Amino acid sequence: MNKECKLALAYLREKRAAACLLAAAVAFLFLITELYHAPRELAVYTSLMLGTGSALAFAAGLYRYRAVHNALQVLLRQSGTALEELPAPRGLLDEDWQALVRAVDAARRSTVERSETVRRDAQEYYTLWAHQIKTPLAAMQLLAQEEEFPSQRMFLSELFQTQQYVDMVMSYQRMASMTKDLYAQKVDVDAAVQAAVRRVQPLFAGKQQVRLEVQSTGIQAVSDTKWLGLVLEQLLTNAVKYTRRGFVKVYAQDGALVVEDSGIGISPDELPRVFERGFTGLNGRGERHSSGLGLYLCRQITQKLGHVLRLESEKGRGTRAVLAFPQAPLVVE
Repeated sequence: MNKECKLALAYLREKRAAACLLAAAVAFLFLITELYHAPRELAVYTSLMLGTGSALAFAAGLYRYRAVHNALQVLLRQSGTALEELPAPRGLLDEDWQALVRAVDAARRSTVERSETVRRDAQEYYTLWAHQIKTPLAAMQLLAQEEEFPSQRMFLSELFQTQQYVDMVMSYQRMASMTKDLYAQKVDVDAAVQAAVRRVQPLFAGKQQVRLEVQSTGIQAVSDTKWLGLVLEQLLTNAVKYTRRGFVKVYAQDGALVVEDSGIGISPDELPRVFERGFTGLNGRGERHSSGLGLYLCRQITQKLGHVLRLESEKGRGTRAVLAFPQAPLVVE
């Protein structure tokens, strides 16, 4: 059954009371004709006139019904449509329905505005908090580096992870407007990896039983240096965080960048959920600095950059983070 037939049947169902009334009127007309022995031709003629008039009225009503239906469907498909574009009301009930729609829309807009105000205030607060707390953290780092003490490496490692968490909060707050902050350009992935390694060096200093192996990849990708660096830093952080002893390797495979570790790995039932916001799993619940935001941010960022990030892991055998760049490799001149 095509769309027009469905529309006509829907209109007929709405007008079934009028159709029943017309049928009853015709039946009553023939009954009166029989009771008073009037010519049957009169009843037939009158019935034809009523039927013709009703058919014309039905056709006109169906035409308007179809026009209003199509107009409403167009409005439904268009986001942010002004209510002034609704079809003109035809009667008191139409006016009542449109008044109700406007009241509901006004309440919705008010709720959206309040929610946006709360979100904006929270974003401003956390941004201010993050900027303010970075100052004492930086001061603590400088003081700790001035002279050596027995637990200096561990202290600097813990301090670095705290700074990372603050940076993660700021990145999370900027996610909503990330597309406005993107600067796509040709990026030397090796240089981005080296920069990320330098930033996470305090973590490796605190784990002397974990060796870092970085191989040249030769990958050139269209990306954003800042956001790509954040992803690489998070992948390296996760690799060293969950590796007690062994290695963390960075290398290329089939045009993709791989960050591999020999750490504790991820169980098969948790692997599909590692990119969910707030998910920490059994490994994360035993880690004080686990927030459940790191890999979530990585997935969100890589999707907006047009990259593909996936994890391969086996419990007790380590993890491989594979970052692919679907764009055709750029030729460096």
